[in-house]
Amino acid sequence: MSRNYVYLGKRVKDIGRKGLDHPKEYYGIRKAIVSDVRKGRISRKKGRGRLLLLYHLAKTDKDLKTKQKKRIMKSVRVSMKEI
Repeated sequence: MSRNYVYLGKRVKDIGRKGLDHPKEYYGIRKAIVSDVRKGRISRKKGRGRLLLLYHLAKTDKDLKTKQKKRIMKSVRVSMKEI
């Protein structure tokens, strides 16, 4: 049985309502993905795919303000270049 990496709720604390509704959750997930890639838990390809998904989730999130979205999206883009 393979180990599942569930970020929100396991390694990243869920703030407020269920799901991604707070900027700290996005940053926590981004940090956990980068950490997993650096430690060799997941491949670079899988890490970039997950970061891309996180980017698109932030882009389409209606709970976030425009300024928050831009900061999160920029942070994820920088992380994609790092790994």
